Amino acid sequence: YLSVILAVGLLLNRPASVYASSLKQQDVVDLATARTYIVDKNNIGGGGCSDTWAGTLAQPLCTIDKGISILQPGDTLFVRKGPYPSFLMTRSGTAAGYITVAGYNNEMPLINGGQGIELRGTSFVILRGFEVTGATGDWTGGINVTHSSTANPRYNIIEFNKVHHNTYANMSGIKISEG
Repeated sequence: YLSVILAVGLLLNRPASVYASSLKQQDVVDLATARTYIVDKNNIGGGGCSDTWAGTLAQPLCTIDKGISILQPGDTLFVRKGPYPSFLMTRSGTAAGYITVAGYNNEMPLINGGQGIELRGTSFVILRGFEVTGATGDWTGGINVTHSSTANPRYNIIEFNKVHHNTYANMSGIKISEG
């Protein structure tokens, strides 16, 4: 359905915005302004990385945390392969503009040790293509989806992840609680 709206908008040379009667105005995302960012800690692209750079293939960010901190609804953060520390996602997208955090071009970034990945109080987030192993922290899941003090998570998509060999007592592979 979204593809049809975008195609018609492009054919009519109109801005690619998505509107639906059930959405509030602040939930409408102008897809033309949605951004894509790259994290390449391991210098796969060959030009180094810096969390002060723009987050492009030529000037990638170094940390997932920095990438998450700048995401807005509709944005995508691609992470190049290699080991990264655990991370906490607290930003939410909207019904019209999911936030996506994913492995770049079928690469599978490795989250090894620490807490794993936690989506805390987030909604409308896509988490795709990570390998999570060796988590020992108290989030109780290699990937943990839980509430925050102000929000219960909803409408998240967790797909194409490998979650294994996480060792905290009673730890789940993927745990969804209160959402």
